[in-house]
Amino acid sequence: VIQALSDPQKSKCWMRNVSNAYLVDKPTNNTWYSYTLFSLPWPFDNKDMVTMSKILFKENAQGATIEIQSKENVVPQKNNVQRLKNYKATWDITVKGNGLIAISFTAISLSPPEYPRFIQDPIIKRTFSQNLLNLMEMLSRQ
Repeated sequence: VIQALSDPQKSKCWMRNVSNAYLVDKPTNNTWYSYTLFSLPWPFDNKDMVTMSKILFKENAQGATIEIQSKENVVPQKNNVQRLKNYKATWDITVKGNGLIAISFTAISLSPPEYPRFIQDPIIKRTFSQNLLNLMEMLSRQ
């Protein structure tokens, strides 16, 4: 799970609307910067995001937490692409035993919504849910 979540290129395999993703820099084994380009359907504008991710391992190899935070100025902004800012997310991975792993994902953006929340939120929730199902399917094939 950690390997899949820490490889930006793999996100194209399980995240919807990701047209490009790559590692920008990896200053330490547990910290990396990545770039993600989202090619979104109408009426949304294409967006990109640069993030710094950091893995914090839990005691006794019982899992890990990956903290993600947007970093707007690490990569120059592209024309006709809106930069996602003020974004924070956390993956919590916990080994439950008997081959079971619990995964939770939380995210928040402090930027004002582009469209009214009653339009935007259901689309975002559906996309995140589908992404988690896609991740689970990808992991089960490995």
